[in-house]
Amino acid sequence: MPDSKRYAEDESECTVVLERYNTVLDELFAGADVYVITPLWTTEAEVPPSQAVTGYWQSLLVEDDPDPAFRTYCHLFVARRPWRRGCIDDLLRDIADDKVAGVLINPASAHPPPLRRWR
Repeated sequence: MPDSKRYAEDESECTVVLERYNTVLDELFAGADVYVITPLWTTEAEVPPSQAVTGYWQSLLVEDDPDPAFRTYCHLFVARRPWRRGCIDDLLRDIADDKVAGVLINPASAHPPPLRRWR
């Protein structure tokens, strides 16, 4: 960022961040399909109802505490899409704003998620 800023403070700076993200992602994935894997951490084993139909893949028990109130689950959601510059700009904005973390973007040709586990 200009002046060694860590976070974009206005739309023009956000445009710079998105341009940089997309430049790197274009180099990696141009012309390929990608899996976009988005995690959601909760203390509940069940997938939140608002998320249940948006590419749910699987849930993992991350922290198995004897007290159920302290167990942590990671629910994974997967979308396969052709890579196009700007196709995940909304998600990239959320990542830059610390609304989402732990997102993976993988080429669909390399180690695809086991599709048999998708709902």
